[in-house]
Amino acid sequence: MLSEVPVIICGFPSPAADYKEDSLDFNDYLDVRRPSVYALRARGVSMTGAGIFPDDIIVVDRAKQPSHGAIVVASVNGSFTLKRLLTHPRVVLHPENPDFPDIVPADGEELVIFGVVTAVVRKL
Repeated sequence: MLSEVPVIICGFPSPAADYKEDSLDFNDYLDVRRPSVYALRARGVSMTGAGIFPDDIIVVDRAKQPSHGAIVVASVNGSFTLKRLLTHPRVVLHPENPDFPDIVPADGEELVIFGVVTAVVRKL
């Protein structure tokens, strides 16, 4: 993995260009050195409205507390999915594509949150 990337300013040249920033270390920027962080490759199109497309790499943190509105890796009765977590008025796994229905775990179904998405990496 490329560990350090120089920083470039997008737009017009700045008079402050002589005072350039330090290079960017992807490991630090994405916080991937922590043992609770892992990466997955996205498949499907249910999260395109959130900017997650097929073949994107998502960075997931198992230690981050899932909250209302977070994008999470979840399992409902053993079936894994990537969705936005809505916690009120009831728990819903919401796709960010109107072509897909919400997943509303029924009473007795097992919902497990495996981590919160903290970053998306995509090749152009």
